[in-house]
Amino acid sequence: YSLLNASTVDLAITASMPDEHSHGFAQLLTERLLLVVAPGMAKKLGVKPTAEKLSGLPLIAFDEDLPLIRPVWTSLFQFAPTMQAALTIPDLRIIKDLVVKGIGWSVLPDYQCTEALESGQLVSITSRQGAPTNNLYLVWNKASMRSPRIVHVRDFILGMFNNNA
Repeated sequence: YSLLNASTVDLAITASMPDEHSHGFAQLLTERLLLVVAPGMAKKLGVKPTAEKLSGLPLIAFDEDLPLIRPVWTSLFQFAPTMQAALTIPDLRIIKDLVVKGIGWSVLPDYQCTEALESGQLVSITSRQGAPTNNLYLVWNKASMRSPRIVHVRDFILGMFNNNA
């Protein structure tokens, strides 16, 4: 938001609800957060993994604050996670690849791991229907909408998401 406010960027994708007084925005999609493991690790965890079993395995997280892990963990176990990630990697593609290789477990947005789940490379501990969700927004600095070029880019991006919805 600071880059939008400083007019350093004209458009941004955020996971937090923008302030409608400061910015224009549109919801792009709702992602479902899935706790995923490799099939071999799923066998070790059993049918209904416990917090203790998961805590004993390496966690691969996007961020030290566990923003993707926290809502899923809390949904599954009714308390906030207290563990620290074994690896912190700010790239969901790399996290997915490491989980597929059995290095650890993580939480990924559904769109990031659908193919791996369908091919059997990953197993989801959480069901898609009951998974916590997170909204993604396209946000713009209202002043930048004076430029037809920025309006065109915004509308193009929105059209891409509306066509895939």
